[in-house]
Amino acid sequence: MLDPIIVHPWAIRENLGNNSIKITAVVETNQNETMIESYRYLGETFVRTGPLQKFLPSTEESINCENLRSSTRYCLPSISHHRGKPVNCSGRLLFSESFGDGENPLHNWKHVVQSQLLEPHYEGVAFVNRRANSYVENNMLHLKVTKANYGSKNPFYLENCTYTKRDSNQRCGEKKYRLPFRKFMPPYDSAKLTSHEAFKYCRIDIEAKMPIGDFLFPGNLQLSDCTT
Repeated sequence: MLDPIIVHPWAIRENLGNNSIKITAVVETNQNETMIESYRYLGETFVRTGPLQKFLPSTEESINCENLRSSTRYCLPSISHHRGKPVNCSGRLLFSESFGDGENPLHNWKHVVQSQLLEPHYEGVAFVNRRANSYVENNMLHLKVTKANYGSKNPFYLENCTYTKRDSNQRCGEKKYRLPFRKFMPPYDSAKLTSHEAFKYCRIDIEAKMPIGDFLFPGNLQLSDCTT
């Protein structure tokens, strides 16, 4: 592209992935002029990404170094899907959650409400939608375990239970207390949330502080749509 006999190039090569390379060159020629040129190399083909710019020493216009430093964004093919629809370009941010302290900081999320006491989980906890167990503070989501007090005066019953299979009375509880039902009363309450978003073939970054202790099972899980 550049004739080394008449020019002295300073080139910047940038690997963009997918066998694509961006080359930006600042060139001083023996004709006392400076040129800026950018190409994208894909396979065996060079494609110019912008017009050739020439500057003479007598002109007052200076080279825009910031534009030269900034990376031109290309649309590289992607196999990702967001909410069931294909994503055209790779390297794009599809979803971000900062847990703002507005009126509804959990609008991107939904609570799982059910007991985990039975198989296959065998966890002594019920997931509930209560502020004592899940809340946003200082732009952070807090999930907290609390001791339950289910009994004859406070029957175990989850009004907004999300479990819908045939044994739902054991997972969701009963409004009226029955002594044989005591074995289905979990000793603790906690919270579990799932995202309204759905992704396929994507990179996911999660920043979280996980608790350590006996009988605790914290987790960030990527689940299939079939299980949520």
